[in-house]
Amino acid sequence: MYVFIVALLAFVLITPAHAQVHVDIGIHLPGPPQLVVVPEVRAVQYAPAAPANIFFYSGQYWAFANGGWHVSTGYNGPWIVVTPQVVPRPLLFVPVNYYRIPPG
Repeated sequence: MYVFIVALLAFVLITPAHAQVHVDIGIHLPGPPQLVVVPEVRAVQYAPAAPANIFFYSGQYWAFANGGWHVSTGYNGPWIVVTPQVVPRPLLFVPVNYYRIPPG
C-alpha cells in the first residue's frame, strides 16, 4: 500500500497543473503581420491588415477568435486557449475599433 501511495504522489507531482491544448483557430498568415501601436494602450500593438483580431503584447501574440482568447509565441501559432482570467489587463482595455471582427 505504501508503494502505491508513493507512486500516486509522484505521478501527481510530475503531472502539469493544467494541460496546454494547441488549437487551430483558422489564422494562417503568409508572414509576420505589420504591427501598429494602439494609442490608447501604448503597450499593445495590433495587426490592422490581419484577417482576424491579432494583438501583440509583452512578447506574445494574442488572438480573440471564436468567442475566446488564445495566446502564442508565434504569429501563426500554435495557439493555446486561455481563460479570460489570464488575459493581460492592457489587452482588455483595447478599444473595440481596433478589433478586425468586433467581439460579441
